[in-house]
Amino acid sequence: MKKMLFCILHGGLLCGFVLIWLCYGLFTEEDKLELKWTELIRQELLHIDPKPRHAFVFVDVSGAKSLIDNEKASGMTVITDRVKLARLINELNDAGTYRYILCDVFFSGESRRNDTLQKDDSLLRDAISRTSRMVVAAQMDKKDGLQRPLIGGNFGIVTYAAEKGTFIKYPMLFRDSLFSLPLTMFRDLYGPGIKKKWFLHINNEMVLNDQTITFRIRPFDWEQDHNFSFYTLEALLRLPKGSDPFKEWFRDKIVVIGDFVNDQHETVIGEMPGPLIPVNAYLALWYKDNRITLPWVLYLVAAFSVLSWVSFFGRAGMEKRVDIWAGRYKALRFISRLFGYGFVLYVIAIGSYLLFHVFINVLVLTVYFSLFDRQLVKKILYKVNFSI
Repeated sequence: MKKMLFCILHGGLLCGFVLIWLCYGLFTEEDKLELKWTELIRQELLHIDPKPRHAFVFVDVSGAKSLIDNEKASGMTVITDRVKLARLINELNDAGTYRYILCDVFFSGESRRNDTLQKDDSLLRDAISRTSRMVVAAQMDKKDGLQRPLIGGNFGIVTYAAEKGTFIKYPMLFRDSLFSLPLTMFRDLYGPGIKKKWFLHINNEMVLNDQTITFRIRPFDWEQDHNFSFYTLEALLRLPKGSDPFKEWFRDKIVVIGDFVNDQHETVIGEMPGPLIPVNAYLALWYKDNRITLPWVLYLVAAFSVLSWVSFFGRAGMEKRVDIWAGRYKALRFISRLFGYGFVLYVIAIGSYLLFHVFINVLVLTVYFSLFDRQLVKKILYKVNFSI
């Protein structure tokens, strides 16, 4: 009985460690490999790939570019053509059938046409001012802080956490008050019940602030499976003004505007167009991923408790076989333990990800279990008068 109580207490402490690790949004290089294999198991082996088919329409602006003066150096800077973008938004406003507009374009500099004083920005600003159902991109810089967009009042931050250039996690709140782009969109669509304590609280549910994202929508969804509509900005602007396709194609859809060709980001499952990262982060909120729930906590405590029992009280036979195999080489014994515990903890992590949509890091836990000696546990229990 005392052994069981010790294992449950130890499992609870490990669960608390995992919660603290997730609360601070920590990650390691090993996370990339672990997440990549977990995603492959989910998609290719188990074929678990839910997605809101036909809920989004994607508009590519990669072919609509213009030049502005470079404010920080000589020469010109290529930007999205704001006159054409204004025409698109005006058409969407006139049709009035869309649900929401997510514009993953960062407006950072003033544009001028033909070196005159007439600014193209005013046309886009007027178009955006006509809709309250739209969010534009802002950025968070470690040195300069928040970089607000030049155009657009309702904005959300698109900066994310990366490990050596690879996308890992998407923070929902910055500095406890600055909303990310997907969180801003979620608030606009489903209400303002969002606050931050230790964790993010959305409609009275505890949610991880730094979220691991499941890529439910990927480019092949419109290239091969045709789950979503995909248009170029130029093709849409060639339609007659006020035409019926504009009303029907966008009816009750979330319109995602961005550069799907040049804006590419490295993820654990390969390159991904930049606009799909905030879209999938929004879907993580919509599908209630990364929730801290009682069933998830009980799952971790139970799994860690069983592993603690096997590790501290039930592995004598296993240890003997390992010692015979490894001989007198302590390093070899440690490596064998490392791989054994790593495999078991990875299975626990897969269960957490597939059942509760919460990704946990197993590297630190693997090293911990591999270093924790059985004799040391006996000494600890002896000192607190546990008889084993």
